[in-house]
Amino acid sequence: MYDIAVKPAFQRKGIGRQLLDTLLHYSQQNGFINVFVPANEEDTHALDFYHATGGNPEKVVYFTYVTNKNF
Repeated sequence: MYDIAVKPAFQRKGIGRQLLDTLLHYSQQNGFINVFVPANEEDTHALDFYHATGGNPEKVVYFTYVTNKNF
């Protein structure tokens, strides 16, 4: 899974936490060792959410390759 999101009108109602809890429970039950969640450093709402839900920040550098310039 690459991304999950909650529409702004439905944020701060526990939906994001339920989605994350379900993902983490599924991952644990199916033998996953880690779950990685990318977030932009500028997205303070996402960073606050991941901190509040027990996420541990890691310093990672991502590289992007454009494979289809017409997309």
